Amino acid sequence: MFIVSKSDVKNAQLITESQLLQLARKVVARYVHAGTIPAREQDDVQMAIVEKFLIKQDKILNGFSGKSKITTYCIAVLNRMCCEIIRKELKHWKNNLEYDLEQNQTSELSTSEQLVINDEVELLDKIIQMFDKEQAKVIAFLAFYYSLQPEDRYLYIYCSQYRENGLKDKLNQKTGIKKSQIFEVLAEVVNTCEEKCVKPDAVRMWLNKSIEKIIERLNGPFQRANYDKDSLQVLFEYFYSKRTKIVDKSIVVNVLILLLWTITSI
Repeated sequence: MFIVSKSDVKNAQLITESQLLQLARKVVARYVHAGTIPAREQDDVQMAIVEKFLIKQDKILNGFSGKSKITTYCIAVLNRMCCEIIRKELKHWKNNLEYDLEQNQTSELSTSEQLVINDEVELLDKIIQMFDKEQAKVIAFLAFYYSLQPEDRYLYIYCSQYRENGLKDKLNQKTGIKKSQIFEVLAEVVNTCEEKCVKPDAVRMWLNKSIEKIIERLNGPFQRANYDKDSLQVLFEYFYSKRTKIVDKSIVVNVLILLLWTITSI
């Protein structure tokens, strides 16, 4: 059993080396499973935090108050050390990952990676469904905003007269279109299909609010992930490409990179 009494700890080691290795393995494995630490870096990170722990063991020992189990205290310390390494090495790991994916020239993902991606896509789908009657509008407008080609089924659900109203031509994204022009087009679409008279700013505010709501729900109340507008775009592009049956290799690479650096817990 691990030592619990503070007075006893003061007269002995905090924990044995074998116990320390066991705890370090568990801590690092969690971050590897979440995709925060690349699997190939697992052993190096594990040994690095063990080394840091042993170097600072006296200070760590003095910081133990005895109010919690030693295992709980040590895990908290190891977690902090692990986070320090992640912050220091994250950019380097990401650059290596991008290089490896480009060199492999493949869109094949491991089973575990594909399962994680599918889970995120399903979550995004459920979140969009929560927009109820506006879900087709949200998908169509986000597709246009992210420079994707319009899909007939979403246009039809949003506006059954989409052909007669020329919606597909209006939402056929032109190269180099400015953000201000995007909302001018979307305002025209809203006014035509919903028989309203809204300004581009009103559409911009509606779309931004919708994006913020999606990001908030993707991240969850306990910050299960760290989605922002850029990472949402990557996930949406993959979600949309799966729906339209056109999955570009670059999208697969981007979504894999996204998930490895966005999801904090699976």
